[in-house]
Amino acid sequence: MAGAGWICRNEHGTLIMAMETPLGKTTAIVADTWALLLAVRMAAIKEWNTIQFESDSTTLLTLVSKDPSEAPWIIRTLLQEIQQHLRLLQTYVITHTYREANQAADGLADFAAKKQLQHGIGISNRTSTHI
Repeated sequence: MAGAGWICRNEHGTLIMAMETPLGKTTAIVADTWALLLAVRMAAIKEWNTIQFESDSTTLLTLVSKDPSEAPWIIRTLLQEIQQHLRLLQTYVITHTYREANQAADGLADFAAKKQLQHGIGISNRTSTHI
């Protein structure tokens, strides 16, 4: 079982929003792509002007900068949506962060994955306080 988690902090490091969602059985690249998609989607909806996204997946960072048709078929539509939302943002940067620095988001993803085992598999987006 896998989950996706992401965290939004302001320029002072204060938590603004944290979300997680269960994904069922999937691969790491699919889970990482979903996490970025959910974060980018929220940034576009909230109309955040200047934003920095971080991911511990160098593979995902490479794929986001390419034509989605070059990506594995299973994440092509997710990458297309990510790119569509990124075009709506005024200023953004996507950078690599080491897994050790990404523990809170990984913890949310783990929480979502474990929750599936306890309550059954389902997809939901809800704000979580489990950080």
